[in-house]
Amino acid sequence: MGPFAVNRFTITKSLFYEGMLRVIRTDLGPFIKKVLIALAALWAVLAAVTLLTKASPSYAIVELVVLAAVALWLCVYIPRNRARQAWKALESRSGGDMERVTSFFDDRLEIDSGAETTVIPYADVLRMLPTEHLLVLTCKEKVGVLIARDGFMSGELSAVQARIEQAADSEQSDAGEKRGD
Repeated sequence: MGPFAVNRFTITKSLFYEGMLRVIRTDLGPFIKKVLIALAALWAVLAAVTLLTKASPSYAIVELVVLAAVALWLCVYIPRNRARQAWKALESRSGGDMERVTSFFDDRLEIDSGAETTVIPYADVLRMLPTEHLLVLTCKEKVGVLIARDGFMSGELSAVQARIEQAADSEQSDAGEKRGD
C-alpha cells in the first residue's frame, strides 16, 4: 500500500536552525531556567551584602552585568553553537544534497535523502515539536526528522500528526498491558 502523505522540501540553514533551536530549547530550557533563577538569587544576595557592608553600589551593578553576560551566554551562545555544530555535521554527512522526501505509511515513515532511505516506525517517535515552518520529530537513538509545514505534495500535516499520536497511544496501552495495568 502506498503512502497516505508525502512531504518534500530542501533543508536550508535557516530551517535547520529553526528546528534545532526548538529541540535545544525543549531539552535545555528547564535546566537554563533553574540556572537563571539561581543566578538571580545569587545576585540578590551579593547586592544585599554589598549594600549592608556599605560598599559602593557600583559593585552590585558590576555583578549584575557579569551575571547578565552569563545569562546571555547560556540562552543565546550555547544553543546557537550547538545548532552550528549540528549543521556542519549534517552538511558533511549529506554531501550538499539537502532535499528530503518523507513518505508516511500506516506504520512508519520513510525519508529519502537521495543517497539513502531511512525507515522510522511511528513507535520510535518520542516527541512532535512545532515551529513556525516545521514539525520536528524527535525519535529514539537521537534521530531528528524535519517536516516542512508547506511541503506536502499529498496528504496533510494534521493526518500525519494524528497517525503519530495514534501510534504513541497504542504503544502506551501495549506497555500498560505488559506491566499488568
